[in-house]
Amino acid sequence: MNNLTFKAMVDNQEKELTVLRPTFAHQREGQKVYNTAFNDAVKSGAMLKIQLDDFMKKQGVWNEDKQKELFDISTKILANEEVLEKGGVKLSKAVEAAKELKFELRAKMRSLLSERYSLEQHTAESQADDARFNYWVSACLVYTDSKKPVFKDLDDYYSKSNEDYAVVGAQKLMKLQYGLDEDPESSLTENKFLREFKLAD
Repeated sequence: MNNLTFKAMVDNQEKELTVLRPTFAHQREGQKVYNTAFNDAVKSGAMLKIQLDDFMKKQGVWNEDKQKELFDISTKILANEEVLEKGGVKLSKAVEAAKELKFELRAKMRSLLSERYSLEQHTAESQADDARFNYWVSACLVYTDSKKPVFKDLDDYYSKSNEDYAVVGAQKLMKLQYGLDEDPESSLTENKFLREFKLAD
């Protein structure tokens, strides 16, 4: 999969847009954007990811008990996923495993990691990653017919990043570049199982 195409309203006109996979030239320019953003973040006092664990422990955000809890939840998630993927168990047990994943274990993990993820987003590396990805969106979202970029430059993308076509373009580039689903919840093992047995929408 090299490109993804979709239709969207741009300046009150329906247009067909294409998301291109970043070329080597895009990758090279993106790295420059990454480096600049990383240096700016460090100069402004952003911590590095390697410093994050120590910071969270000092702030009481993370400790050995939470680390053990995370390990236990992760182990249980893997065990339940194995039940659903391998089969060979009673349907009632499989349904129980799927519902425990969907309504309990995933929620516990999200809650446990929410503050950690929030802090990670402010590290120099994460800020630089975001800047590089935003550059790729600004350069790789084009009009299908002319192959002309939708955005004039990165600043133009930032000014229009809340527009529907910009949001969809970013989602599709995420899928194209990283293989991430636009609706990651739908690809979870338990949701596939529950849909297969018509136990969920």
